[in-house]
This record gives sequence, C-alpha cells and structure tokens, in this order.
Amino acid sequence: MKTNPTFLITIISLTAVGSWGVWKIIEPNFNLSSKQTVEKAQIKVSSYPKQTKFIKLNNENTNGANKDLQKVKALLAQNNASQAITYVSDLYNDLDSEQLSLFKQLFYTQALQYSDNGQLKQAQRFLIQVSRLYEEVDFFDLLAAVSIELNDLNQALDALLKSSLIETRPDILGDKLASLANTASQIKSQLSAISSFEGIRKLYQSLYEAHPSYAYFQLELAFSYLSLDDTSNAQTFFSAIQYDLDVGAQAQEQLALLEQINQQEQQAAAASREELKAKQAARNAGDISISLVRSGNSFLIDSSIENKNVRLLLDTGASITALSPELISRLRLSPTGDVINLSTANGIAQSQLYLAKKINIGRITVRDLVVAEINLGSSRHFEGLLGTDLLNKVGANYSYLIDNENNALIFRRRSR
Repeated sequence: MKTNPTFLITIISLTAVGSWGVWKIIEPNFNLSSKQTVEKAQIKVSSYPKQTKFIKLNNENTNGANKDLQKVKALLAQNNASQAITYVSDLYNDLDSEQLSLFKQLFYTQALQYSDNGQLKQAQRFLIQVSRLYEEVDFFDLLAAVSIELNDLNQALDALLKSSLIETRPDILGDKLASLANTASQIKSQLSAISSFEGIRKLYQSLYEAHPSYAYFQLELAFSYLSLDDTSNAQTFFSAIQYDLDVGAQAQEQLALLEQINQQEQQAAAASREELKAKQAARNAGDISISLVRSGNSFLIDSSIENKNVRLLLDTGASITALSPELISRLRLSPTGDVINLSTANGIAQSQLYLAKKINIGRITVRDLVVAEINLGSSRHFEGLLGTDLLNKVGANYSYLIDNENNALIFRRRSR
C-alpha cells in the first residue's frame, strides 16, 4: 500500500551572528503537501570580514618568514594558486603557529579577492584546496558561502557538514545545523523532482549519522522512509523524537496516522481472509469427500462392488483397477475374454480381464468398469487396487485430490 506522507520543509531567513552570515530556522512548520515555497537563503561572501581574528600582516610579524611569505605572495600574484598551496604544504611541518596563521590569512584574503572580482569558480577551487591544508571552520564556512552563490548545493552541504563537525561553539553550531537543514531541504527538492526517494534517504541518513542528536534530521529521515513505503523504519525514527520540543508534535501526528493506517490494513487483511474463506467454502460446497484409512505411507478405501463390501488399496500409480482372484470368484464377475500384461513387483504377468457392473466409493457410483486380476500374495489388509481408471471415470466435470491432512479423497467440480 502506497503511503502519501506529509513531508517537511524549513522556512529559512538570513541572520547575522557577529559579522558572519548564517541561516536560522524561524518556523518549524514543515508541511510540503501545502506546496509552500522554500525560501532560498543566501550566505553572502560580502558579509565575511576582510580582517579576521588572524594575525595582521605587518613587518614585525613577517620578518621571520619573509622569504617564504614573499614567495607565496608572488605565486598568488602570478595566478599560481595551486603552486602556492603546495609550497606551504611542503613547509607545513616546519612552521610555527604564528607562521601558519600568516599563511592562513594570506590564503583567506586571496579567496575573498577572487570572490570580490567575481571569480567565484576560481574562489571555490582555491578554497577546496586550502581547506585540505587547513581543515578549519573558517575555510569551510567561506567555501560554503561561495558554493551557495554558485548554486552548488552539494559542495555547500559538504563544506557545512565538515564545519559543523569541528565547530566547538554551541551557539554557532546550532546555526550551522540550521544551515545544513536548509541546504539539505533544497537538495531534497531537486531529488524529489526526479523521484529519487532513495537519494533523499541517503542524504538524511548521512546527516543523521553525523549529528544523531539533531531531531530535525531524524524527522526528515523518517519521512524519507515513508516515501519508500518502509513504515517500520519510519515508525522507529518518529518514536525516537516524539517528545522533542521542536518536532515532537509532528512525529506524534505521524505515529497516530501510521497507527490508523496499520489498523485499517489489519481490518482490510482480516476482511480479505474472511472473503477468501467464504469463496473457498462456496467453491468446496459441491465437493465429494470420501474417507481414507491410513496404512503406513498408503491409504485404504472402503468400497462396494456388486453390493458387497470390499477394502481396496488406493494406488494412483496404477492405470487399471485390479482385484485378487479370490475376490473375483466371490463377486462372481464375468470374464471379458481379453488378457493384458501387468507390470508387478515380480515382473510382467498376464492378467485376465473381468467386468464389474457396479462399484461404489462413498456417494459415487461407477458402472461397467473393466478390472484386471492380480495376485496380491498374503496381504490381508486389502483385496485389490483402486486405480486411476476408476477415478477418471467419475466424470469430466470432476478432478480428484488426496487431502493428506484430513485423510480424504476429494472429488471437486472443475467448473468451480
């Protein structure tokens, strides 16, 4: 059964913390089914400060590393950004914290310069390289801002995620998580447009694994499971956050809906079973059931031949019904004058044929059945073999089956 879940969206606004631009969730009412438009927030690179907490580039600071610093400056001036980063990377282990900070600010300023000049792609490539050298919040945040302006949401999400994982300031971390939620929501919209519901699940699975305590990611992950008809996992995640102050009400609403759907499905399943039983009973109403007596792995059946009670062995492997010489004599059956070859346990044997005018098994009567004579040896449990010739002669409208569970031979109308 396909479930149409109520998905989540986030209404986002651009706020400021200090001089840094961030996203913040201002209304946790995530109802995508109402077709509200998600506001696309922008982290403006221009909101990033030209002077940061890094050490200022002055003569007093640069004397010790002047040669290397001038070399890197020259490479940057010649537009050899990759060589500049490689140069610092080779020196990295030999630099002290003050020198590392000098190069860090130099790279940061260069990235801003690319952006101010409208060279956003170059700024992005440069920041991707620098962030591998300086795995720090500042570069990841700036990379996210540039990627947002380029509408490269996947790169922005990656940068924001890395920044959030190393952020130590609780208040700023909350803003970063909100930024992640907004960026993920925009990526989700793109994936929804191409019906990539598994892609949405993987998106929120990765965010949940990175920040398992952030309830919003669990909520979105639960909805993604609903879109895949995986109500079991959806219910697990909804249950985990049902008492959360921000999203608990929505989780409880979905849990109630799932419970309602579950009850409806159970009722439908029960009704279907009852309907199936009724149809089965109607189909079986015309069945003819004849009791069998189990004997080891075989069945014995009580019959009447020429109005005399006879116990036979049910043998669906025999093509002709065969009776012992003693029984044929007792029943006074008339020979037909024909002889056939029978395959027995002792090999091929010739058998005289006789005519049985009336045979009854249960409520079924078969007339004028040709039977064969067979030597059964010392068997005292039965006096002959009931073969498929008799079963097939019941009529074209019936098929037969053996009900092993209830020890019965069933004749069922084919038309039913």
